[in-house]
Amino acid sequence: MAGPSFKLFTRVDGQLLELERVAICFESAADAERFAAFAKLCGERMRELGDDYSHQHLVGGGLPDVTIERLAKA
Repeated sequence: MAGPSFKLFTRVDGQLLELERVAICFESAADAERFAAFAKLCGERMRELGDDYSHQHLVGGGLPDVTIERLAKA
């Protein structure tokens, strides 16, 4: 079974750098569930909006600044 097709990036000095590995750490199961609900909501919106979907921020204006964005097709 192939893994999901997504990439991880960070922005440094205005440049996007692709990451090979990242750790997402939570203090509680409830926090992990909230993150999963956010990712699910983004998937639903992506499906609804199609190519018009841009991105969603996990925390509006706060840190960490996690976004789920549409990956451009190669």
